[in-house]
Amino acid sequence: MTDLRPAHCHLVHLIGGSHRLRAEMKGALSSFHRVQAWGDGDRAIPAMGRDKPSVAVISADCPPAGAVDLIGRLRRDPIGGDLGIIALAPATDEGFISEVLAAGADDVMPLPFRRGHLVNLVSARINARIEADWQALPATQRAALTGTVEVFHGISDAIANRESLPYGVVENSCRPLVEAVRRDDFRAILEGVRQHDSYTYVHSLRVATFLAMLGAGMGASEHEMLGLAGGGLLHDAGKVGIPHHVLNKPDRLTAEEYQLVQGHVAQAEAALARSPTPRAARIIAANHHEKLDGSGYPRGLKGAQLDDLSRMAAIVDVFGALTDRRPYKAAMPAEDALDLMRRQMAGTHLDTGLLGAFRERLLDMDLHSAVPPTASGAASWAGPADPVTRPLPAGALT
Repeated sequence: MTDLRPAHCHLVHLIGGSHRLRAEMKGALSSFHRVQAWGDGDRAIPAMGRDKPSVAVISADCPPAGAVDLIGRLRRDPIGGDLGIIALAPATDEGFISEVLAAGADDVMPLPFRRGHLVNLVSARINARIEADWQALPATQRAALTGTVEVFHGISDAIANRESLPYGVVENSCRPLVEAVRRDDFRAILEGVRQHDSYTYVHSLRVATFLAMLGAGMGASEHEMLGLAGGGLLHDAGKVGIPHHVLNKPDRLTAEEYQLVQGHVAQAEAALARSPTPRAARIIAANHHEKLDGSGYPRGLKGAQLDDLSRMAAIVDVFGALTDRRPYKAAMPAEDALDLMRRQMAGTHLDTGLLGAFRERLLDMDLHSAVPPTASGAASWAGPADPVTRPLPAGALT
């Protein structure tokens, strides 16, 4: 029953079934979530009171009285009111499937289970609960979240099927986000997406938000901010074909896995090339992993080969990755991330002036507490030759 994932991960209960079945399901899920396995419902329910899970996966013959009885008990208990419940059932037992659904199960998964199906069902249940909470947000913030998540799923399907991307739909989904950024009222968006279980969507929406925020601070127009947000939402779209276990691997990637991950840039570029897409989105997707010293990928561009848009994308992508919550790590505090970027990346990998502008914009928005000061009482940041802010060059996003 030991949890191997950090405490910030979602908790999943596996209840009933054979010891072997529980072990196999735990092996499938433990790379992404905290997992506890219980032989019967009578032991699982008290544990839920101590540490409430997000999802329960319940076997048909779960002791003491079977899945239908246990699901009914959970739905009548405050603990299980909003619990995601997945019932395991023989694929041919239509009568049982009808019974568990009537009792309150959200989904039914046939046995023998497939690893990918189980992972996707659990993730869908977690996300359904989080997305339901979005309905309580103000209209603009709610629209920013519900619109972008729907479009993001469509983007993934289009790329998987090698179809053209409907960029106009992407841009429209970003309008509420840009409106919230222009009004300096987007904290609820960042907070609302934080616990969502689709890492690529979470990272992409955060990058879209921070790019729009940085652009606003540099004088970008509403149209230019839409380009930044749309490019941010699309920049990692090429990751849809990368297996979950690779994206969430806590250990060092093998050479083959690293090559697979790097390939997401080419995949995104190919997808964007299949339909009319603004220059900003194409540049953000192509260059967000490039570095000033030429050590980035995929082209090893450096120095003057990287325009301000490429440099902005690189800064925001790194900040997003450091401060994202992952199954194998908690989110790094913003102050620590900014300090690490300043000490280890400024001037070599990242543009010092734009990094300073990004930091100043974060502080202006009061999204995070201030960067810890140095002993002199002032934050150590850019040198005299490195301007903290600079305007966005005319035509930079066209």
